[in-house]
Amino acid sequence: MKLIWAVIRPSKKKELEKLLIEKGVIGITFEKVKGFGREEEMLLEPHELEHCKCEIIVPDEWVDWVVKTIYEHTHTGTPGDGIIAVISIDEVIDIVTGKKNNEIFMT
Repeated sequence: MKLIWAVIRPSKKKELEKLLIEKGVIGITFEKVKGFGREEEMLLEPHELEHCKCEIIVPDEWVDWVVKTIYEHTHTGTPGDGIIAVISIDEVIDIVTGKKNNEIFMT
């Protein structure tokens, strides 16, 4: 199990959400965030930019295509595109059903 954590442009959220749901992702958390990255102009005169944080827990075998989908549909090649991280998860429990780990993704 992995947590895919991404910070993306707010303008890319709706398109990305639609694509991930169409491909079978069953749960996504989005949150408005502010911050700045490594762009030179930001380091000289820091100011916060609005972004959207996206968190998705997926089975290991989904990681590659979910990361690829996020990258391909949020990449513009300009500063401020964001970042993607993949983080290992030891255990996941669905509070409603009590299902654990990969059982959560089986219907």
